[in-house]
Amino acid sequence: MLKFLIFKLKNKTMKKIQNFALILVLLMTFSNARAQFTVFTTSNSDLPSDFVCGGVAVDTSNNVWLGTDAGVAKFDGATWTVFTTADGLPSDIITCIVVDKSTNTIWIGTDGDGVGKYNGSSWTTYKVADGLCDNGIHYIACETDGTTWFGSWGAGISKLHNSTWTTYTDVQGFPSFQGAMASVYYIAVDGANNKWFGTDLGLVKYNNTLFDTITPVTMPNMLNRYIMAVAVDSDDNKWLGVQYKGIARLNSSDAWVANYDTTKGICNNGITDIKISSGGKLWLGEYTKYGALIKGGITKFDAVSGTGVSYSSDGLFEDQVFAVDLGKSGNVVWAATGEGLLKYVDQTGIGENSTEMALDIYPNPANQYLNITGELNSAVTEISDMTGQVCFSGSTAIPAKIDIRNFSNGIYILKMVSNDKVYVKKFIKE
Repeated sequence: MLKFLIFKLKNKTMKKIQNFALILVLLMTFSNARAQFTVFTTSNSDLPSDFVCGGVAVDTSNNVWLGTDAGVAKFDGATWTVFTTADGLPSDIITCIVVDKSTNTIWIGTDGDGVGKYNGSSWTTYKVADGLCDNGIHYIACETDGTTWFGSWGAGISKLHNSTWTTYTDVQGFPSFQGAMASVYYIAVDGANNKWFGTDLGLVKYNNTLFDTITPVTMPNMLNRYIMAVAVDSDDNKWLGVQYKGIARLNSSDAWVANYDTTKGICNNGITDIKISSGGKLWLGEYTKYGALIKGGITKFDAVSGTGVSYSSDGLFEDQVFAVDLGKSGNVVWAATGEGLLKYVDQTGIGENSTEMALDIYPNPANQYLNITGELNSAVTEISDMTGQVCFSGSTAIPAKIDIRNFSNGIYILKMVSNDKVYVKKFIKE
C-alpha cells in the first residue's frame, strides 16, 4: 500500500512537471511568435552570398528578390533561385534592385555594367549606348504606368518610358556643384506623380517640368544636404532620411514639420531606407560605420506619436542594414544586411476578430489537423503564412477538419468569410 501511495505521488508530481514544461514551451512559442526573427545566410539556405549589398524587393506574388555581391536571388518562401552572369545578368555585383509592380518585372543596377531587366524568363541589359545616363546606377524606381527612373552618381538621371530613353542633367536643371552633378541615393514618386530624388546636394523635386532643390540653405531645419532615403505617405507627407541626423518630415505643402532622431526611439541616425506600411507605420533601415564598428538596425516608427521601437545590437541580426521592404500582408519586414537576409514578423500588425462569427478552432497549437466548429454551415476559407502566401483556400463546410500536415512549422492566419461576416484567427503549426 505504501509503495502504491509513493508511486501515485510520484506520478502526480511527474504530471505536474510535464504540464508545467508544456506550459513553459507554449509560453516560449508564443513569446517567440510575437517577435519572430529569422535570418537566412549561406550556411542555412541557398543564398549566394551573405553580403546583400543590392537590397531587397518583394514582388506582387510575394516572392523576395535580393541583390548580392554574387548575383541575384529569388526566394518564394521555400525555394531559392539564383541568377548570375551565366544566366544573363550584366554583373554579379548588384547595387540596387526593384520590382515594377505594373508588370512584375525585376530591375537591377550595377556599379559599371549597366542595368538588367528580368521579364520572368530572360534578362536584358541596357547601357549608355542604349540611352542610359551612366553604366553605374545606384537607385531605380518605377511609376505605376511602368515608367522607370535610374539614378547615377554624377551623371544625372534617366527615364525609360515604353522604349524611349530621356536623360536629365544640369542642363535641364538637375543640381550640380562646380561642374559635378549630384549623386542620387534614392528616388520616390508621390501621388501627384512628382519625382523626389535624395542626393548629396539636397532633396530634388521634379514636377515633370522643372527641378527644384531643397537644401539646408533654403530649409535650415533639414540639418544636412545628404538625403539618403525618401518616402511619401498617403497624406503626402515626405519622410526623409537625412545623413547622420535621423529623419525629417515635410508636409503636403513641402514645408518642414519636424525632425526625429535617436531620442525618439530610432536606433541610429544613419538612415538607409524608409518603407511605409498600409497601416501608416514607417519601417526604417539604418546603419553607420564608426571605423571598424557598425551600428544600425531596423525601427518601426509611429508617425502619430513621433516615436519608434528599434531592434539592434541584441544578437538578433547584423546591424548593417542596407535596405528594407514589406511583404504583401504588411506585417512582414525583410531586411538586406551585411550578414544575410533578415525576416521579421510584426505580430502587432495582425488583427484578430472572433466576435462576428461564433467559431472555435482547436487544437492550437496544432500538429496534423485544424478543427473548426460553430454555428455556421459553410464559409470561404483561406489560410496564409506570415509572408502572406496562401497555403489553403476553398469553400469549407462546418464542422471542418483541415489537413495541415504539409504546412511548415510556424504561425498562420485563418480567415473565414460568410454572409459579409469575417472571422480571423492566428494559430500555430508545430
